[in-house]
Amino acid sequence: MYISLGNQQFRGYKSGHGSKIVILIPGGPGLTIDYLQTIHEMLPEDLFTVISYQPSGTFGNVNTPMLPSVRQYAEELRSILETLEIKSCYLLGHSWGGVIAQEFLRQFPTYPIEGIILANSFISGVQLKNALIKRAKQLPDNFYQQSQEILQSGQTDQYTQILLQTWIPNFLCRIHPLPDPILCSLTPLADSPVYYYYLGYDLLEISGALKYWNRTDSLEDITCPVLIMSGEYDYLSNEENQKTAAKIKDCQLWYEAGTSHMPMYEKPNHFAHALNYFLMNN
Repeated sequence: MYISLGNQQFRGYKSGHGSKIVILIPGGPGLTIDYLQTIHEMLPEDLFTVISYQPSGTFGNVNTPMLPSVRQYAEELRSILETLEIKSCYLLGHSWGGVIAQEFLRQFPTYPIEGIILANSFISGVQLKNALIKRAKQLPDNFYQQSQEILQSGQTDQYTQILLQTWIPNFLCRIHPLPDPILCSLTPLADSPVYYYYLGYDLLEISGALKYWNRTDSLEDITCPVLIMSGEYDYLSNEENQKTAAKIKDCQLWYEAGTSHMPMYEKPNHFAHALNYFLMNN
C-alpha cells in the first residue's frame, strides 16, 4: 500500500482489523519496512490493526526527500496519522524509529498515544555514540582502532567490509546468514542520503545531525506507558536502558539474553510474547 500526502507517496503495509492500532516505524534511518513484516505477523489480526510506513528519504517512496530535522519527521508522522484518520494508537519505533516516536511525544503531548515501544532504541545521539564505541572496543583484533584507521585513509569500501564481517554478526543480528527481510531493508542504505546525513560516514562516531538530538532532559514528561526492548548484545547495554527506564514514570523493560539489535528475528517467540503482553495490558 501507499499512503498519500499531496503528491508524496509513502510505502506502507497494513495487516489486521482489530480495535488496537499499532504504528511501526523502521530504523536506519533509511531502512525499508520489509524487515518489520515479522512484527505484523506477531500481532493477532482480530485484535490489532498494524500499519508500518517508510519515513521521508527511504527507498521505495515517491517524492519524499529527506527531512533535515527530527522535528519534521515527527510532524510528518502526525500528518500520516491524520490522513489515515487515526484518533489514537500505539507507536513502535525500532532503533531510529524510536527517535521519531519520542520526538512525536515531545511535539504533540496531547495526542492520544496509548503506549510507546522503544525497540532497541536510544535517547540521545551522544548516548548511542558512546554505546557503539564501547561495543566496538569489545571486539577482537583491535577492531575499533583498525576501523578508524581504514576510514581515515579513505578506504570506505574496506570499512564497509569490516562492518559486514565483524560488526553486523555480533551486534546487528546474530543469525547467520542474515534473514532475507533484513538484507532487503539494509541494501538501500549504501546509497541513502538520509542515513549519512544523520549518522555520518563513520557508524561508530555518529558525526551527522543525530549527534545533536537529545531527549534525556524530558523523559519525565512522558505520560503514556512505555516498553523498552533490548538484548544482551544490542548497541546499548542493559544497564543503560535501566537508567533510562528509571526516569520514565510508567516504564517496563524487556531484556533478552543472546539477542542483539534484531531480537524480533533472534528470539521471535519471546519478543512476540512481551510485545503482546504490553499491548494487551496498556
